[in-house]
Amino acid sequence: MKKLFALILAMAMALTLLAGCASTTAPEKADSTPAETTNGTDEFVVGFSIASLDYPYYVTMQEALEAACEAKGWKSICVDSGNDAEKALNDCNDMILKGVNALVISSWFGETLNEVFDKCAEKGIPVFLIDTGTVNRDANYVTEIGTDSYQAGYYGGYWTAKYMQEDEGKTEVNLINFYNQTEMSSLRVEGFVAGLKEGGLTVNVLNEYLADTREGYMANCEDALITYDNIDLIYGASALAGLGAFDACEAANRTEIKIVGFDAEQEEKDKIDAGTNYIASVMQLPASMAEETIEMIDGYVNEGKTYDKQVASASGVYCTEGALISTDIVG
Repeated sequence: MKKLFALILAMAMALTLLAGCASTTAPEKADSTPAETTNGTDEFVVGFSIASLDYPYYVTMQEALEAACEAKGWKSICVDSGNDAEKALNDCNDMILKGVNALVISSWFGETLNEVFDKCAEKGIPVFLIDTGTVNRDANYVTEIGTDSYQAGYYGGYWTAKYMQEDEGKTEVNLINFYNQTEMSSLRVEGFVAGLKEGGLTVNVLNEYLADTREGYMANCEDALITYDNIDLIYGASALAGLGAFDACEAANRTEIKIVGFDAEQEEKDKIDAGTNYIASVMQLPASMAEETIEMIDGYVNEGKTYDKQVASASGVYCTEGALISTDIVG
């Protein structure tokens, strides 16, 4: 991006902030001039607090956001919170002090960030959320783009129900669920089970296990394989959960158990494409969400656009049939 265009963007941003633009869907702008940016120039800087780079999903999101900023001639600062709510809060406060021009947050603990939202509103720093759970919808942020966790899980369950009936000849399944202690993860499980049932299966949930790492899910699955000898299906509400279950089933030579994951990361896709017992993964679009967020920042700052508090992102299923979107699954 030419330096002249970058300068025009920065000047337009400054004029917009000084004008005090506001709407019912955006935080109130402050009258004061925003703090100096990190490099002491007029360069437009986007701060990004990431939930956890332990998950390939967020790595993809970060890379897309950095590329989208670079394409506009903007600078990005990306900080990994490591799924630590206190660290996320401190990281955001630090970026506010450094004077970022916009703040993007992806967090599992949205309810802890009200202080950040209010500080940003005071300084005229717009906040944009990506897939942030438990957030107060009345808080001072512009918008959130994200996957509807329940609906995405539902699509995965509905597709799996058809697969189990048509390819496995089953009308009833014994199910194990693996997920973590977050609202989003719980909704993914609830939606998946609902999709199985509405897809025509009788579902017996044998047990549900909580973990946060691939190794933790693998250990849980090892326990489940010892405890239950009649498991038909394992659902992991993240790529780590599904892959941990796959590792355990492969080590125990229990490849008759079908596994469905969530996130459609490349390793999951490889196992699906190879025809293993990893039959599908719910597909999210983290790169698209990051790119759309940068476009919304541009529209908000430079064109005065406003957005709904929640913007739904597309989802689907990556499976033995390839990549399917929602209309392919439910018609």
